[in-house]
Amino acid sequence: MNPLIKSSQTPWVIGLLASLIVLGVYLPVVHNGFVDWDDTSVILLDPSIRDGSWGNVRQIFLDHLTLKYSRVTPLTYIFYSFLYTLSGGQPFAFHLASLVFHLLNVYLVFWFAYLCSSRTSIAFGTALLFGIHPINVEPVAWVSAMSNVLFACFYLLTLILFLLGERKPAQRPTYRILSILTYTLSLLSSATAVTLPIVLILIDYLQKKRLSVASMISKSSYFLLAFVFGILTLFAASHSQEIPDPYLTANIYSLAQRTNLSIFAIWFYLKQILIPSPLCAIYPIVLYEHQPFIYYHIAFMILLTCIFFIPRLAPINPHQRYLRFGTLFFLSTLVLFLHINGVTESIISDRYAYIPSLGIFFTLSYLLVQSPEKIKRYLLALCVVGIISLCVVTRAQIAVWKNTATLWTPVIEQYPRAFPANLSRGNYWYSQGNLEKALEDYEAVLRLKPQNTKALRMKEKILLQLKNR
Repeated sequence: MNPLIKSSQTPWVIGLLASLIVLGVYLPVVHNGFVDWDDTSVILLDPSIRDGSWGNVRQIFLDHLTLKYSRVTPLTYIFYSFLYTLSGGQPFAFHLASLVFHLLNVYLVFWFAYLCSSRTSIAFGTALLFGIHPINVEPVAWVSAMSNVLFACFYLLTLILFLLGERKPAQRPTYRILSILTYTLSLLSSATAVTLPIVLILIDYLQKKRLSVASMISKSSYFLLAFVFGILTLFAASHSQEIPDPYLTANIYSLAQRTNLSIFAIWFYLKQILIPSPLCAIYPIVLYEHQPFIYYHIAFMILLTCIFFIPRLAPINPHQRYLRFGTLFFLSTLVLFLHINGVTESIISDRYAYIPSLGIFFTLSYLLVQSPEKIKRYLLALCVVGIISLCVVTRAQIAVWKNTATLWTPVIEQYPRAFPANLSRGNYWYSQGNLEKALEDYEAVLRLKPQNTKALRMKEKILLQLKNR
């Protein structure tokens, strides 16, 4: 192992090194444009985004807290408004902001992993994998998913402040107040931050602290905030002025089917983290609903057995605490994005792995650092090859998000029956004046859905324009 990575005297330098490497990989993202997948409706057409006045900040809060939107994310919308005012609605500013937050998150991941493990090597590996992994391209490259990098920033800050408070009892009240403030900002960015109190309990476990009434009371503020925002989000999703989000649609699949889909999704996320191919904006759920779920159930039970029961039957292994922590971090932060409460159009979404993937990267980095010296050299060589490969795939994935056509082309190639992708790409080609390519996409839609009114209308319009040329 490089002595620089082993050094514990200058950890901030190691964290900065990880961020700089990620910057080199992600820099092309600032040249991407908007994509016609929520970017138009969320950024370019929403009047609250185009108004950069201070009075509008108050109005954004009121709109979100009074359930105008189906998600309660006022801080994200305020940030959108600020960027729109600053740039005049140019995509460069939005992509630059997402990149800056991602680089900051890499640095924060380093400090979180360092405080959890006290090893710069583990922290560096965790931060680097988090930063360069292609599954995390979507929340960085998709402007409409900026809430993921924004909430993650405050989420990680909260965890770091909590850990610092644990290490410095004399300053604990100050750190707790600051962490509650950052946690509130995280929840205002995205309600998916409600998982944080569970992570705090996992941190206690990692630090060999017993679960007690006193420890739970010390976390009561975090649980209360999570409960309030969780209830508010459920009401917004069900009763907002917008069309309610489909993740609460439970009338398509039975509870048993949704449980099966959820367990399959866990393994799908894990597979995409370990072997990130193919990557798509959407993985249509209808194509996965007939998987042989029994095998995934068996594998899931084996995983739970390894996590919870085997250590009780064998001598306690000092490494098992860290492996449990990483695995349970992954599962507990992923649970909101499964299908127990309802289904979405996609069996998984890359952006939802942004925080959960951290647990897997922590586990992998820990296993590498703790591996026997006899094989560590070979594992390091394998890791170098793997990291270079991930960088290449990430660069290619960044290019996928360059515009609407490049976004939907991989989806169409991977899932030929995903007709909404053809429809969206056809709209893009039409907006660019490429009538021939637009016509091809609309005809592809009609082959799958002959009665699709939008495709029929656009086909007729294009044929008329081609005839009048």
